[in-house]
Amino acid sequence: MKISVLANDKAKEGFKGEPGLSLFIEHNGKNILFDTGASAATFENAEAIGIDLAKTDFLVLSHGHSEQTNAIEALFEKGIKPKVICHEGVFVKRYERKGDVYTGMPITKYEIESETELIAVKKQHELFEGVFFLGEIPRKSDFEGRRAMGVYFDSDRKKDDFVIDDSALAIKTENGIVIVAGCAHSGISNICEYAKQVTGEQKIYAIVGGLHLMDAYPNIIAKVINYIRSQGVEKVLVGHCTGDETLKEFTNQALVHKEILAGETIEL
Repeated sequence: MKISVLANDKAKEGFKGEPGLSLFIEHNGKNILFDTGASAATFENAEAIGIDLAKTDFLVLSHGHSEQTNAIEALFEKGIKPKVICHEGVFVKRYERKGDVYTGMPITKYEIESETELIAVKKQHELFEGVFFLGEIPRKSDFEGRRAMGVYFDSDRKKDDFVIDDSALAIKTENGIVIVAGCAHSGISNICEYAKQVTGEQKIYAIVGGLHLMDAYPNIIAKVINYIRSQGVEKVLVGHCTGDETLKEFTNQALVHKEILAGETIEL
């Protein structure tokens, strides 16, 4: 499996960084674009790496925040129209807490359907053999997935947004499950536990993506570290919203990890 980082907050020299995430996953003859990032930087980095996005088979949206999805319109404008897989809740109208800054998807469900095939589901969906979009993640942990991220509007009523559409990929490999998360608003512990249930495998081999711990309390970070360590995860490859202080604590607690950078290609 090869994963190229097309968009991330930090970048290698010669590549562009920006808040957001986009990963290009090459696995068993198929290509998955996991999130689009926020702007043209995704396309510039892809070209610099040597990736032809026209060969994308699936576009997976981890959740409906703008920094993960804003480049979808540009993708379609370039004539790149892979099958889109996401949670059915990605299209809600999201705003920051004050309600004056829009943070949601730049495009509607109907606009996507006019361009390509859309699979918007609540339950898990197998893209191809051994590769699962997890759908809605059960939030059973007592320390993750319980924090509202702004607000959304439901029938003109403003509600706290717990980002219930936040999902992830679980990819079965001979070494164990590879988890690919966008921001892990649902909690990486919850994602991993559900991935084990969906795949029928118990070994988590790698975690790739964002963990949204950039402003988490130290006790929460400690619990996440303890969980990851308890699972025997061999590769923790994280960036975007994971947070510098969290990464420092990963180092302090001797959790084997690597910070990903836009422009990098990872072999798993």
